Amino acid sequence: MDEAYLQSARALAAAGKYDKAVQAYQKSMELNPDRIDTYLALADLLGGLKRYEEAAQWCRKALERNPNHSQARRDLERYEQRRALSP
Repeated sequence: MDEAYLQSARALAAAGKYDKAVQAYQKSMELNPDRIDTYLALADLLGGLKRYEEAAQWCRKALERNPNHSQARRDLERYEQRRALSP
C-alpha cells in the first residue's frame, strides 16, 4: 500500500502539486516507516523547492531509522550547506 502513495507522490510532484506530493510521501512513510528512500525522496522534493531546513529534517529522520545510511548523511550535509548559504 505504501508503494501506491509513493507513486502518487512522484506523479503529484511531477505535476507541480507539491503540497499534495508532500502529503502523499508522508502517508507512505506512515505505512512503511522503515523505507528510507521515501524520506530521501521527500527531502529531495523539498530541497528542490529551496526548503532546505525541512529537507534536512527529513534526512535526520531517515538517519534516526538507519544511522549508517550513507546517502542520507550526504544529503543532510548538502542541505545544511545550502541552508547556510541561502539568504
